[in-house]
Amino acid sequence: LYDLDLARAYNRIARELDTILRVHVKVDTGLGRMGLLPEQVTPFFRSVRNLRNLEIEGIYTHFASADSSTEYTRAQLQVFENCLAPLRAAGLQFKY
Repeated sequence: LYDLDLARAYNRIARELDTILRVHVKVDTGLGRMGLLPEQVTPFFRSVRNLRNLEIEGIYTHFASADSSTEYTRAQLQVFENCLAPLRAAGLQFKY
């Protein structure tokens, strides 16, 4: 999940079905295809925290060239860790 409008739609559907939808949030740390940009991560979590029928159980990224560029992969990992830091500081924990 990486789109607020879609998160709201999922929440509405889950509420109508009287269920909790477990989702994972995707962060774009450099692949450039899809996901929240690093500067969007904290605001996104602030926006979805009141969506009671969504449970964010995981947060992830996709490394652009994990099999060929160790330096770039490490840089992406650092970006991802920097995204996680304020979430962890706010007390958020993720199963995945």
